[in-house]
Amino acid sequence: MQLDEAKASLDLKTSTISELETRVNELQATLDSITADLEATRQNLEGAELAKATAEKGLADTSAALVALQGESDKLGQASDEVRHIFFDGS
Repeated sequence: MQLDEAKASLDLKTSTISELETRVNELQATLDSITADLEATRQNLEGAELAKATAEKGLADTSAALVALQGESDKLGQASDEVRHIFFDGS
C-alpha cells in the first residue's frame, strides 16, 4: 500500500512538473514576443526620429529660402518704384 501511495505521489509530482514546464515554455514564448515587439518599436522610433530630423531640416531650408525670396521681392519692389519714378515722374 505504501508503494502505491509513493507511486501516486510521484505521478502527481511528475504531472505538476510537466504542467510547470509547459507554463514556463508559454511564458518564454510570451517574453520572446514582447522582446520582438520592443525591437520593432525601437526601430520605428528610430525611423520616426530620422523622419522628424529630415522634416525639420526641410522646414529650416524652406524658411531660409522664403527669407531670401522676401529680400529679393523687396529689392524688386524698390527697383520697380525707381523705374516708375523715372518713367512717370519725369527724368
